[in-house]
Amino acid sequence: MTDEKRLPDPVAVAASIPCSWGLIFRHYGANDRDNLAKQTAAVCHQRGIVFLIAGDWRLADRVNANGVHLPEHMTTRQPLAPVQLWRQRGKLVTMSAHGVIRMQKAQHMAADAVVLSPVEATISHPGVKPLGALRFAALARVIPSPVYALGGVTLAQHKRLKVLGAKGTAGIGFLKEL
Repeated sequence: MTDEKRLPDPVAVAASIPCSWGLIFRHYGANDRDNLAKQTAAVCHQRGIVFLIAGDWRLADRVNANGVHLPEHMTTRQPLAPVQLWRQRGKLVTMSAHGVIRMQKAQHMAADAVVLSPVEATISHPGVKPLGALRFAALARVIPSPVYALGGVTLAQHKRLKVLGAKGTAGIGFLKEL
């Protein structure tokens, strides 16, 4: 996941991550978000990296992203029609969740994947009580869709979370470990 404060150059991130990974472009507050998304998309497309735009269907369409990622606040009132239209075009829809209610919403909306957080304490959301590995594992079993772990997860913890049911790991901070 990109972040304009902690990883300000999403193009460099796209150029450096393994090709088997995906990239969720956030950079919500960037003045040049459209241009950054376009440049990042070009690198991802060239390298075969799955590229999702967070929270903006139109931007995702303009840069020919592989899909859109819906932050949890967008899923509280998000109608199903845009999700269905997006899917008809062969695009992915992923969603964020922080608990069982949003996991069930993701299942209802037939999300292709869910990013569940925070697994551990995180810089992005200080003061938020983390789920912990065992609660994450229990929630990951709530729905049949793939669930990715996010929030304070290190590369070392990644293997344990995979054993506990995570399809993979999403993050910002661990990219600095590469």
